Amino acid sequence: MALLEIKDLNVFQDRNRQIIRNVNFQVNDGEIFCLVGRSGTGKSVIAKAILQILPPELQRFVSGTVTFDSRSLLGLTHQQILSVRGRGIGMIFQDSLGALNPVYKVRVQMADVFRKYTPKIGRKELRKQSIALLRQVDIERPEEVLEQYPFELSGGMCQRIMIAIALIQRPQLLIADEPTTSLDVITQKKILAVLQRLNQELHMSILFITHDLGVVHQIADRIGVIDKGQIVETQTRDNLFAAPQAAYTKALLANMLRVPALEDER
Repeated sequence: MALLEIKDLNVFQDRNRQIIRNVNFQVNDGEIFCLVGRSGTGKSVIAKAILQILPPELQRFVSGTVTFDSRSLLGLTHQQILSVRGRGIGMIFQDSLGALNPVYKVRVQMADVFRKYTPKIGRKELRKQSIALLRQVDIERPEEVLEQYPFELSGGMCQRIMIAIALIQRPQLLIADEPTTSLDVITQKKILAVLQRLNQELHMSILFITHDLGVVHQIADRIGVIDKGQIVETQTRDNLFAAPQAAYTKALLANMLRVPALEDER
């Protein structure tokens, strides 16, 4: 069953230049759907269009249909879409350090989201739930991490904190926009493991955006390949790697130096 369905999505930079062209795909309940393509192909634009967080000059030139949990999103007012962000659809960004406020400790930033979600939460319960969420994303010594500033932490740690913050409102769908790009291979694997476990334990759907086919092979149930703002192919992970249909997909696979996961299998 489709949790998120995109139909004929178009985004224009102005009336003459089109960025996204008639994009169609769906993210099913409980699955990890990967949107993959080279940098500049429009992946992040699609993610931001879903939640109406594009710059105003782009958002006003968005057309098509975005349906989440049987609710049409593109026609919602600003106040209405706020009720979807976080509670229905959570999002984590590539630059986790930039997404966190450098002047506030982790506990303050988590508390801010908790109080918006559950205004009457007490201080002790807030701390208890914050620690539990940090543990859920495999952060060791969460009591110490709560008292630290983002700039005191590694990129991988900040990314896991962003995931924990996204989980506060228990979203049905998590959009992960290039969450492992700037991380080393070992940290990448840890982040992917966290996301896969959350997908399985919480039955949380994930729209995972990346240019890395190695990451896609490790985490995806299904894959949509995007080129120049268009979806050129959608297949299950195994079918896409075994028998790609689109010329662009074949070129991506041919130009890939190596996929560690595939090498391990061999």
